[in-house]
Amino acid sequence: MRGSVAYDHGWSKIWLSKVKRAIGLIPKAQTHLSAPTVGERCASEASKAEISRVAEEAGSLWNASLHAVPTADTAFFPLDRELKLERSGLTPHAHECLVRLGAWMPFVHAAEEVEAILGVQVSQSTVRRLTEEAGKLCCHQQQEPIAHASPPRTALPAMAMSADGAMVHIRGNGWQEVKTLVIGKVKPLQATARKRDQERRTSDHTVFSRLADAETFAEMCTGEISRRGIDQAPKVCAVQDGALWLQGFVDEHRHDAVRILDFSHAAQYVSEIGEEVRTRGGHLPTDWLLGILHRLKHEGPSRVLKHLCWLVERFGPSAILQGNLSYLLKREAQMQYPTYQAAGWPIGSGMVESAHKRVLQARLKGAGMQWTAPNVNAMLALRVTIDNDRWDHEWQERRDLHLKHQHQRVLDRQSRQQQQALETLKPLVIRFLLLQAHCLLAKRALTGRAREEVANHSLPVVAPPPALPRRRSAFNPWRGDPSKAFV
Repeated sequence: MRGSVAYDHGWSKIWLSKVKRAIGLIPKAQTHLSAPTVGERCASEASKAEISRVAEEAGSLWNASLHAVPTADTAFFPLDRELKLERSGLTPHAHECLVRLGAWMPFVHAAEEVEAILGVQVSQSTVRRLTEEAGKLCCHQQQEPIAHASPPRTALPAMAMSADGAMVHIRGNGWQEVKTLVIGKVKPLQATARKRDQERRTSDHTVFSRLADAETFAEMCTGEISRRGIDQAPKVCAVQDGALWLQGFVDEHRHDAVRILDFSHAAQYVSEIGEEVRTRGGHLPTDWLLGILHRLKHEGPSRVLKHLCWLVERFGPSAILQGNLSYLLKREAQMQYPTYQAAGWPIGSGMVESAHKRVLQARLKGAGMQWTAPNVNAMLALRVTIDNDRWDHEWQERRDLHLKHQHQRVLDRQSRQQQQALETLKPLVIRFLLLQAHCLLAKRALTGRAREEVANHSLPVVAPPPALPRRRSAFNPWRGDPSKAFV
């Protein structure tokens, strides 16, 4: 027997003859057309059964049940840590370019551009995964609280902030509102400047945008507001529409801000009143809207609101007329446009409207695009970083945080290995201590039994032999007197 296969000399001869016949050493026997007998058929079936049994036994050597291999633990190559490589397997520069392109264009186009520019071939899913991971980490960094710095020695300029909402399609939830905040510096009013330059009264804009409810968004904006110094600025204005959540937002962050109703927003409500009056048969001059808006902008809302009230009373009750007029009457204090312009404040919220186009619509509102809420905020965080020109700074913070997490994972892995080693050695140590205690008890039992036997049989106790004196060498004079070497 060899292993579990029976070795038969007859079978080996038959097999060898078949091999020789196959390669041409033995000519094939001439076939006969005679019918096989019953004995020959039985012998053939028996030989087939023997062949299958031997083949099954031979195959059983390799078809034995195998034990599952334990999963390997994650590890870091030392050179990867020294080179600060990413877990994606890409170089730091390639990883950064991939994420930045994924924040600018659709993921399939970003993969094509990475291959064309850097020669690195990646899939669309890889671009999506790495971009969303970087965006979520960037989102976490932007929401961290900013430590309050000491008050600046130089006088801060007046600041302006404007917030608004825009819609984006969320998978499974339909259209949801993305809220955006824009903060900028107000330029000093110059009488000699051109009219076009006077309208551009804000500069140095920064954007913060998230998909969240009003309370959560107000809390998320704390870091950006502290970074821009809204709480330390001497004067602040809030240019926005009349939504209630915006009033609560201003109350929370700067309750003493000058609240200005966006002029374009007020003009829209006035225009809707004029269209409704014409629909009900009223005859208004062609330049009626231009005259009303000019008076509103340069004279204030008093005469304009009186005229609108007269139109609503004359052309009967209407939901549009009553609703728009009520909206404007409640915000009369926020439409003092001549006073705002004389003080140098902006009266339009164009900075937040343009931010919607740059940050949100240019990337998240493409044809057929659908997003999940976490991925929307991750992409918005990257878009905000690019628009605020803070990519280098925040990407370096991301790399530092990544290296910190990598080092922490190394420590965690070493801790797990030590814990596993302790768990492995613990039963061995316990067994060793138990064995040592058992040997000690057995030794004490044998000693006690020997003493009992001596006491019972009055056997003399044999004293141990006296210790022999130390013998000195006679041939080493430095060890002492040679004459006393054998004493």
